[in-house]
Amino acid sequence: MLKLQKPFSSLLAGLGFFLCSFAFAQSPDSLSTLPQSDTTKSPTNAKRNWVIGGSSVVLFGGTGYFLKNAWWAEQSVPFHFDDGADLRYALNLDKVAHALGGNFVSDLYTRAFIGTGMPAKKAALWGLGMGVLGQVAIETKDGFAPRWGFSPYDLLAGTAGSIYNLGKYHSKFLANTEFKMGYWQRSDKYFSVANKRPKPFSIDDYLNQTYWFTVYPKNLLTGKAQQNFPAWLGISIGDGIEANSWDGLGGGQHELYIAPDVSLERLFKPKRKFFKQVLHFSTYIKIPMPTLQVYPQTKFWWFFL
Repeated sequence: MLKLQKPFSSLLAGLGFFLCSFAFAQSPDSLSTLPQSDTTKSPTNAKRNWVIGGSSVVLFGGTGYFLKNAWWAEQSVPFHFDDGADLRYALNLDKVAHALGGNFVSDLYTRAFIGTGMPAKKAALWGLGMGVLGQVAIETKDGFAPRWGFSPYDLLAGTAGSIYNLGKYHSKFLANTEFKMGYWQRSDKYFSVANKRPKPFSIDDYLNQTYWFTVYPKNLLTGKAQQNFPAWLGISIGDGIEANSWDGLGGGQHELYIAPDVSLERLFKPKRKFFKQVLHFSTYIKIPMPTLQVYPQTKFWWFFL
């Protein structure tokens, strides 16, 4: 099995790159940061939709197969549902992570379908479906894991994130918001409790992850307030986990933060499609900013992720 992993992972990476190429091919809009369809594209682009769909089936199915064999190859158990441990894990901050993942996949596919000439709102609806499909693939993989199982709650969280992306094409308020994360290793407790060697990033290290919801007020204001408020400046609320009382599975407390935020996409307003998309997807990572922690204690950080 190990001999198959390298070429197989290369194939999956290639399919992912192929999908991204459609997302980066979409045309820029002139009214907002949301992409709009290009009505000048050829009708033959309908074939591209089938190509995206077909490559996605291989991508999702192949990724699930690869991860199952890479993670649970020697410990795989029959498919089962989670027994409730999932609701005690990481103070449910992992649910926020699933929501962000659902949003990201839906956003990527929405822009990919728009790149084929599909109308934006229709593309967002298809993006919703692909985001949910991605979450189903993840939970199906977890259904064979010895420690976890298929979690309906994770699936619901990921679906909510996908719906959020669709909502941005229908709601003025949501269109002026962003959902993002930060990772800053302030504690090595996760690695010591899990008996793992520390590394620069771990997807399961929720003690050092913070999830942010940013609102950009400019387009929600009126009159002089709208004229004078920078379009790139946002107000962000963050949620993380306090490490001291965390016990490895549960315990601990949520930490809440308030911080300013900056959208590089709104600040630089790139005209080239490639750079526009690079800056758009960079917004999923929170830029370090002076931050006020408001719970469970009040503390000021000059820079925080």
